[in-house]
Amino acid sequence: MVERTRVVSVKQWDEVPSQPAKAASSDRFDLDWELQRLLGEELLAMEPEERAPASSPAAASPAPNPSQPGAVPAAAVAGATATPSSPATARVEVSKSAEPAAEPVFTAPSAPAMDAQLQARLQSLTKDIDALYQQMTREVGARSDTLEDVASLLQQARAALLRGPDGFTEAEKLTMQAQGLLRRKEESRRWAATYGTIILGYEFLFFIAFVLVLAFDRPLAVWVGNLTHVTEALNMRDILPFWDTMIWGGIGGVVGALYSLYWHVAEQQDFDRQYNMWYVVQPIMGAMLGAFIYLIVVSGMLAMSINIQNLSSSWFPSALACLCGFRQKFILELLDKLVEVIGLRPILTRVGNKGE
Repeated sequence: MVERTRVVSVKQWDEVPSQPAKAASSDRFDLDWELQRLLGEELLAMEPEERAPASSPAAASPAPNPSQPGAVPAAAVAGATATPSSPATARVEVSKSAEPAAEPVFTAPSAPAMDAQLQARLQSLTKDIDALYQQMTREVGARSDTLEDVASLLQQARAALLRGPDGFTEAEKLTMQAQGLLRRKEESRRWAATYGTIILGYEFLFFIAFVLVLAFDRPLAVWVGNLTHVTEALNMRDILPFWDTMIWGGIGGVVGALYSLYWHVAEQQDFDRQYNMWYVVQPIMGAMLGAFIYLIVVSGMLAMSINIQNLSSSWFPSALACLCGFRQKFILELLDKLVEVIGLRPILTRVGNKGE
């Protein structure tokens, strides 16, 4: 639109007849003024987006010199100039930069999509229940009570699924419980084959060591007597009075550990490797408790003014030490009660035997 106006104005300029210099100057000024007015009206009528490209040629061209003939003065026509587009362009840029960034809008899934997802989860849970039923039937050597628990959980889970989406949460919880029981049984079987075998060999080594010490008590006493310069020692009891009770307490600890291993591997089928340390300390704790039993028996005999010389030929302390080594919980509870009677805070807690 602007370019066409300029062309028409130039043609009108060419068609003007030659006049004297003064008249030509007046007519040229009027024509330029008219051109200025037309340009201003066109620019005001244009939108800001259309007005911005039109201002670039004018801004790039050099400013007219009023001293040259034919120069157009930069006079305001109807409140606008020949280059009024820069303020409008600035306003447009500011308004664009002031716009806030668009935030992501969360759109909830439609009802059909949610129903499809729920149906897929229900089908997946149904397949899991079927797989657990098949796994349960393969557990032929498992305990019947454990299989009954798993079957009951799966039956309740299937009944919850029949209620539809309302029973999905309950069915999922029951399925996880049944899966945990079966996985626990598989892990127990695998741990029993590895850790159980190692523990069995460990306990047998201690048992053989205790039996050898009892069998070769006199040669061992002679050897230890030569080291300690006790040449009159006929057996280890002459060097360590609590030797017999300590050895029998260790044997009791070994027997208790072997019984617990059998109970949890073969009977309960719930062997747990978290209790490996319990099996390791059983022989050592049994020997220590055997020595403690000797101190208790001797203290009681001295309190009752009984001659302790006959104690060396008695099997009662050794039998009591072996019993306490087998059931170490008994002597540990006795220690707790003794500490409570004295008035001190119990240091030892009531330790439960895993085999019980």
